[in-house]
This record gives sequence, C-alpha cells and structure tokens, in this order.
Amino acid sequence: MSRLLLILLLFNFCSASSLQNLLEEYEDTSKNSLQTLNEKMGHARIYSQKELKLMQYDKLSEVLKELPITSLNRNALGVSTLSLVGTKADASGFFRLFINDHEVSSAHTQSPFLSWYDLPISLIDYIEVYYGEGSFTLGNETGIEFIRVYTKKASKENGANLKTTITSKSTNSQEISYATVLENGWSYFAYFANQNNFFKRDYNKDNLNANSSQQYVFLDIGDGNNTINVAYTTLKKDNYQGLSFDSLSDDGETSSNDFFINYSTKFLRDKSLKFTLSVDVQNREYKEENKEGISIPAYFNPMKIDWIKAYEEDIKLTKTTASLSKEFKTRKNNFFTAFNIKNIKYDTKNRKINNTKVGEFYDFNEETSYSLAIQDDYKILDNLILIGNAKVDKYIRNGYMEDSTETLYRIGSIYLPTKNLGFKTFYTISHIPPSFYNTDFSSFLDHKIDSQKYKYFTFDTAYTYNKSRISLEYFNVHIDDYIYHEKSIGFINIDHTIKTNGFIFDYLYNINKRSKVELNYFSSQLTENENNYTHGGYFKYMQSFDKFSYFASVLYRKGFTYMDLDVDDSFDLNLGATYNFTKNLSFSLKAANLLDKSTQSIINGPTLSLIDDYDREVSFSLNWRF
Repeated sequence: MSRLLLILLLFNFCSASSLQNLLEEYEDTSKNSLQTLNEKMGHARIYSQKELKLMQYDKLSEVLKELPITSLNRNALGVSTLSLVGTKADASGFFRLFINDHEVSSAHTQSPFLSWYDLPISLIDYIEVYYGEGSFTLGNETGIEFIRVYTKKASKENGANLKTTITSKSTNSQEISYATVLENGWSYFAYFANQNNFFKRDYNKDNLNANSSQQYVFLDIGDGNNTINVAYTTLKKDNYQGLSFDSLSDDGETSSNDFFINYSTKFLRDKSLKFTLSVDVQNREYKEENKEGISIPAYFNPMKIDWIKAYEEDIKLTKTTASLSKEFKTRKNNFFTAFNIKNIKYDTKNRKINNTKVGEFYDFNEETSYSLAIQDDYKILDNLILIGNAKVDKYIRNGYMEDSTETLYRIGSIYLPTKNLGFKTFYTISHIPPSFYNTDFSSFLDHKIDSQKYKYFTFDTAYTYNKSRISLEYFNVHIDDYIYHEKSIGFINIDHTIKTNGFIFDYLYNINKRSKVELNYFSSQLTENENNYTHGGYFKYMQSFDKFSYFASVLYRKGFTYMDLDVDDSFDLNLGATYNFTKNLSFSLKAANLLDKSTQSIINGPTLSLIDDYDREVSFSLNWRF
C-alpha cells in the first residue's frame, strides 16, 4: 500500500491548479451536500448520490464498515455495530445517526444500530460523516462521530421507483418508492422496503444464527418551511450469541418495532428561527433459553453461575424532544443559540426469569434533560474564523440515579492561508450520560454508573492540487469513567483514563467528471490491550462510461494479537458493474469479499475464538423507474 501511495503522490504533483477548479469538477456530485455541510462541526466525510450509485452500496452498513478509526463487527446479538478504534462494544453512545434532522438512537441503549444499521441506500440522497463533537447544530446528543443521512426528496424523485436484489446467500430485498409535487406547493416522498438477511456461523460444533427479517416505511412531507418525517421499522431476528455465558444461546429471538415522527418549521423572513418536535416509540421483545446459563447481573448468583436458564422481556421506550433555535448573523459574526427539552421513559411491560415474573431491575426508568447551547463563529480575517461552543445539560432522574449537570466546551479555528491550503483544529470537553441499558446490566457489586467524560483534540489540514485533494487529520482522545462491560460482572466505570491518538490520511484524484480514485489510511495507538483493529484503510476506484458504470474497492484492516489469539489482516475486495439498459431501467452485478478475508470478531466463550463478520457473496439487482 505504501508503494501505491507513493506512485499516486508522484503522479499528483506533476501539475497544479486551484481549489476553485476542483470544486467546479465536483459541483455535479456534491452541490446538494454543500447546502447542508457544516465545516465548523469538525472533520467531514461526504458520500454524494453519484458515489453511492457508482459504488453500488445497498445498505448503510456497507458505508459504515469502511469508515476510518472505527470497526464494524457483529455484536453478541449478531447486529453489525460500530466501535471506537481498538475496542469492541455491543452498544455505545459514541456514534450518533441522524435521518435528516432527527437523531434515531434507541432510548434504551443510545445506539441506533439494532434498528437502523441496514437502512437501504435507495432511500438516501447523500451522507455526511463528522468526526468530533458538535453543538445543537447537529442536534442535542453528544458523541464522537455523527452520521447524518439525508433522504431523497420529491423535487428530485418525481415518480415511482422499484428495486429488487438477491444474493448467492439467499439474502434478498424489495424496495418501492413514490414521489410527487402537489399544486399547492406541498410534496411528499413515500418509501417501503423489505429485507430478508441470512447469516450463520459454526461455533463449538454448533451454529450461531443471526437470520433476520426487516421492513422499513418512510414518509417525507414538506412545503419549504414545514417538514414532517414519519418512519417505522419492524425487525425479527435470531439472537446469535445472546446473553449466554458460553456465547452459544440454545434458542432465542429479538423483535423490535420502532416508530418516530419529526416535525420542524422555520419562522421569520430569513428563516433563522427554527422549532422542532419529535416523538420516538420503541417496543422490543427478547427471549432466550440456554442450559449453560444467561448473564443477568441484577440476578447474578456467584455460587451458582448457571442459575438463570430462561429469560424474556417486553419493554417500551418513549422519547419526546422539543427544541427552539435562533441564528443571528452580522458581517463578521454568526451567533447560534438553542434550547432543548427531552424526556425518555422506560416501561417494563413484562420481564421473566426462569418463567417467573420479576418486573423492572431497578427503579430508574425516567429521565428529563434540559439543555442550553450557544455557538459563535467570529471572522477575524477573510481567511481566519474562530469558533466557540458551550452547552449545559441538566439531567433530572427518578429512582436511585442522582440528578446531574454536565457541560460541553469547544473551541476551534479554520484558517485558509491560500486558495489551495486549509487548516482546521478543535478541542472539546464533553460527556456521554449512562443509558438505561448500562444501568439495567450494571455490576451486581455497584449498579451506579457515572457519565463518561472525554477530551477530544483534532488538527486537520487539506491541500488541493490540480484534480487532487490530500488531507491529513491528527486526533487525540482521553476518556474518563469509560463504561466497560464484563459478561460475568456487568457494566462498570473504568477507574483510569483511556487514551488513544493517531491520524487519518485521505487522497482523492478526480480523473475526470466520470471517474475518480480514493485512498485512505489510518493508524492509531491505544493505552489499553486492543481487542479490535487499530490500523487500516481503503482503496476505491469508480468509473462510468456510456451505458456502463463499474467500481473496485479494497477495505483493509491490519491484524493484531489479543492475549494468545492472532487476528489476521483483512482484505475485503469488492467488484461491481451496472448496465443502464434504458434511462429508467438498469441491472447491477456485485461481488463482495471476494478474497474471503473479512474482518473478524473475538468471542470470549469457554475458549477465545474468531468469527468472520461478513460472507463472500455475489448479488444481482434490478432498478426500474416509472
């Protein structure tokens, strides 16, 4: 990879032009994102509609697994879940997923991935990914990485679209959408998808299954000032490892029904006053049987570790959020302030252990937070901007959990010394509060969990040259009170600071308006024993010609050693081609993980084991607009 990088760099520096030329080259692929892209949020990564089509991404998870300084592995429930570099988590609040203006993490786990990680790309117009912390300009939730998905709009998708996909592993999907603009200025975009996914692994002479069936319904209604988004997804899946002590559940199933409605409207002539109201409801059922024992820390008996052999729960989570924000702009200042109220409720409708009703684990089942945020961008010079954020969160909790007040501070600057060269740096002090999931499965020794507190520093530089763009970002993160899960104990706060630092390198060469090459490499260090990948990158090539388009990509992760277990390098090779039979009818063929060298997940069962996260498969798709 180093030789390839050197060749590309030498080729790149043979000629030069300006940043303006590069922006003009990419106007057709990025102009939609440029309307929403917030450079003041941190290091940004953009997936335009053109790139999403050329690379033949079918699901959001295919985009997530190539993101730098993260790993997308199967968790204990068989759900592909993002983890911070070098670590592996079943669920965490470090990653925030937005569908347009609405943040969709579960009120129970703070993670969006159980319900939304396989969101179909056919629903999506473009994607923005931000590294670093944000203020209310990306919603009220705190985190380290923000993934913002923008859905398609009726103004661009007028008419109907049908897509069907089938793979060599029998996984299949069917999708249909319809969009129209009404005479009164209102428009709507309606979407439905059905997915059947099959995933099985051999483990300890038995099978781990993560087969699932999922449906998505989405509706976008708007008139320019007012926007209503309604979404519903229902999921049924096998439990994979589940909560079993031996990482091999005998039987079990997870089902989840998620619904949200989000309304936003803008006031005043300049639309600088914005009001948002949303309601999320999740109903989730979980059942598991395992003769070797199930890990439920609240009912853990050290003298008889296999006491719990059957567990089931039926819970309802409700999240209600309202926010009001205002922008004030002058020649040199852009001042933003917002106030947010959020209430989350956790209702245990039914919970049984060994067929005996036990009810809620603890009496903490409701939290209301009040947040006030301000941000100011001050233009000292035409090419130098200073940025400052501050936010106060007040958490009011019932039951045994104490109320708390948390703060966020962030300072940064953007400096453009020339039209080809730019620098960006941010320093953030923030937090992530504990979730209901953390407290439910907290240690039986002490079930009080504190907020995770972290400090995040980034320095980013970008240079454009002819048809190329080179960027390098350095990051340094310190996390106190990190919430760690040990299966036999439960969640605890780590009593020391966890530190990680590293860099992300990106190179983009725009061959012409129809083709481009992208190269990424990242490297990091972690103060803890790493149990996931810390180095990696990707190479992507995409091209369209006449009625054909095609791509090739390699996703790379450098192997590592965990205890006495050696994890090999991962080389995920993908190839694909699309034939546009007519303007409205196309056929696509894609081969994924051709070398059969997927990333792997460590299973801490009776013995340490490795399991591939992805299959080698071939898929065929038909897309028809009418």
